[in-house]
Amino acid sequence: MKNLFVLFLVLAFCLGFAACAAPAAENGLETKIEGDLSDIFDKIFDGADIPFIEKMPVSDDNMEYMIGTKDVMYTEGLACEAAFMSVPFSVVLLRLPKDTDDIDAVKALIRDQVDSFKWICVGVDKEKVIVDNVGDLLILIVSNSDAEKIHQNFLGLSL
Repeated sequence: MKNLFVLFLVLAFCLGFAACAAPAAENGLETKIEGDLSDIFDKIFDGADIPFIEKMPVSDDNMEYMIGTKDVMYTEGLACEAAFMSVPFSVVLLRLPKDTDDIDAVKALIRDQVDSFKWICVGVDKEKVIVDNVGDLLILIVSNSDAEKIHQNFLGLSL
């Protein structure tokens, strides 16, 4: 009888601790890739054939040029663009607010609105545009060179 009572107390404590634990984000947007966006870019470009690029913060002034819309809420953003306008290359990282309701709708909006031919006389077929996320970090890849390698490196950061 004592063993049964002790087992009951242990079970009650375990359930109590589980109930007090921090809840997981209901929308799946917990932070899975932490760190400075510039450092994250360095990791996702590792081993990829990328052109000479410039990093620039995403702001209200350039957001529509970078992702095709101003209708996305974000907490921070950084873009890497080819330094020469004749090279179609753009990768954007956006950290989304934790309370973003529908990440799939955000990704669809960006995929539909991004201008994949924003460079001089060159572009990327819309079917090759990659928009994905790991937790609260969204990536947009518009490139004809090593887009899949960059995407796989990005997904690998969450492991």
